[in-house]
Amino acid sequence: MSPDTVVIVGAGQAGGWAAKTLRGEGFTGRIALVGDEAHPPHERPPLSKAVLAGAAEPDSTHLFKRDAYDELGLDIRAGVAAAAIERSSRTVALTNGETIAYDRLILCTGSAPRKLGVPGADSQRLHYLRTIDDALLLRPRLAHGAHLIVIGAGWIGLEVAATARRRGASVTVIEPLPRICARAAPPEVSEHLLHLHERHGVAFRLGVGVAAIQDAASAFVVTLTDGTSLCADAAVAGIGIVPNVAVAQAAGLDVDNGIIVNEQTQTSDPCIFAAG
Repeated sequence: MSPDTVVIVGAGQAGGWAAKTLRGEGFTGRIALVGDEAHPPHERPPLSKAVLAGAAEPDSTHLFKRDAYDELGLDIRAGVAAAAIERSSRTVALTNGETIAYDRLILCTGSAPRKLGVPGADSQRLHYLRTIDDALLLRPRLAHGAHLIVIGAGWIGLEVAATARRRGASVTVIEPLPRICARAAPPEVSEHLLHLHERHGVAFRLGVGVAAIQDAASAFVVTLTDGTSLCADAAVAGIGIVPNVAVAQAAGLDVDNGIIVNEQTQTSDPCIFAAG
């Protein structure tokens, strides 16, 4: 391979495997792995299951063992993100003020949780689940006897609900659509999942959304669009994700609800690739 330096922006599962694959394919040049999380590349699915339940610790999700990084010879920049891409000079400006030059750039920037846009959504007791730190922050909220409100009856919401019930918390799921997993499953599957969760003690409010959140010292209250209110100890919003494309878009790459690539994962700039 001719490039001397490959910079990978995004140190999640796609970024981690991109680095390992480059080495496996014989690339001997410099690989800089840039990630805005403090944790090494890891899998996210266990975060809503074993890690959230306390049955596994975060290091169980890591893609590679610690000594593998010495073998891979990576230049790891953890806890920083890409602030800008300068395609003319082939450099990436980082949020810590550094600049890294690249011969080839791989964007594995992933996505971020869609935020709830209602009054009171800045409450510290409203959680999202995407990262290891999110899971560790949410885990104590699922104590026995606590009441958790889950906003959104998609896969993440239902997994959090199931984990919370296993830990002894009571759970109410709020879903504005008339059935659960409506965007991902046919009605028969939705019905089966609904009854399964109800048998395990999960309560559902379907066909109603969240209008506002009030977080006072005496109570945490979620007001619904039908005018009713629910008191809880905390809430989790699982209302979808949005692709992290701001840096790519600002650099002038082709973007349409994600970074556009060809069959070789090459973007509209032949020196920049994207995956994940």
